[in-house]
Amino acid sequence: MPHINRHAVIDSPASHIVLMETLIQENPDLNKGEIGTILANLPTNTGEVLLDFRPTVISEKAPPQVTLPLEFIRKLADFSKTNKVKSGLILAGSTQYHSFEHELASVLPSLDVVVIDFAGFRDGRGYSLAQEIRQHANFTQKTVLRVMGDILPDTLELLVKVGFEEFDIENPSFNENWFNWFESIKTPYDGRSVKQLPMFAGVG
Repeated sequence: MPHINRHAVIDSPASHIVLMETLIQENPDLNKGEIGTILANLPTNTGEVLLDFRPTVISEKAPPQVTLPLEFIRKLADFSKTNKVKSGLILAGSTQYHSFEHELASVLPSLDVVVIDFAGFRDGRGYSLAQEIRQHANFTQKTVLRVMGDILPDTLELLVKVGFEEFDIENPSFNENWFNWFESIKTPYDGRSVKQLPMFAGVG
């Protein structure tokens, strides 16, 4: 399905997704393991390597917690820079931000993309997760926030307001009219958006 930004359908890089849950189970001390084998076997047309931290089973009683293997990600970043391949993470929208918040200072500068997967459009936790990542002190414009999963046209503008720049659309009803929704909401429902507001903006 289309991969878009707020202006047009864009070329989707061929993604190689590494299932981290399986990899960590097979390599408990992943930071000491070699990522070279994985990278050596990438298809020649690979445009980005995404480390997928979504759990196989999601429990509403126990939201996913993520521990980022820092050395492993550093090696991926070095490979990406040398081979001009993008690198990034995929997170479930329900992931607890505080489980990996402290590791972001080391990880964010080396990431090209962070993907957040919305399992359902009614679940707003992905909005909060995106905003928390974007407001981290080490987040820069170099890193793109991308959303995937259950996306509806009337959620696009709200997704933009928390910082998403790219949209991986799986909805089979996608058409060019979806772009009109990016400008449909002129006033956010609260003051917490990607725009910087004066400190008194939320007082009323």
